[in-house]
Amino acid sequence: MSETAGRKIPVSDVPALASARAARPFLNTILSRSSVAPKTLIAPGPTHGEIELMIAAATTVPDHDMLRPWRFILIEGDGRNALAKTFMAIRKQRTPDIRPEELNRTWRKTMRAPTLLAVIACMDYDNLRVPVQEQYVSVGAAAYAVMLTCHSMGYGAIMLSGNRSRDPLVRELFGLASDEHVIGFISMGTPAKPIAPKRRTGATEFLQVWRGSEP
Repeated sequence: MSETAGRKIPVSDVPALASARAARPFLNTILSRSSVAPKTLIAPGPTHGEIELMIAAATTVPDHDMLRPWRFILIEGDGRNALAKTFMAIRKQRTPDIRPEELNRTWRKTMRAPTLLAVIACMDYDNLRVPVQEQYVSVGAAAYAVMLTCHSMGYGAIMLSGNRSRDPLVRELFGLASDEHVIGFISMGTPAKPIAPKRRTGATEFLQVWRGSEP
């Protein structure tokens, strides 16, 4: 028998306990991740080297047949200005009488986070082995891997989308292929204030134990 916190543990369980303890820092990283509003993200954002590590993490996600049905676009400099102008043009197109202050607000929101990464889905609609649903799962997992790695580095991140992300003007701006589209934009930066832990729903609400016809 082994002693832990005053409780006797069978020797056969000690390796499992040691494994759980070793995994605790990693679990803490996962369980403490939450989205951070762009307005609370300040410089510095991740370096190019750090972003490359995030993309490396994305390459480890589940991916049937190694399709890699995703890619990322880092939007910087004049590219950020062009995206802001495109979002403004979309709003103007949809609401011709929009007030100038609303257009300026769109500009500010686009320019707000220090780092902006577009998540691009690259679908293989004709693939007979990998359904589109599975490809989208891989895209989502890749985006999560990027944000989780970002969090592990001490940065904050959030992914936002909206109708403007799917507008033809955005597709044209990025020169997307016919089988590609924008899933969303990941804003990244340094949190301006401590991130308050979110209240999580109990995990058992999302877990069903099924044993078929077993009583």
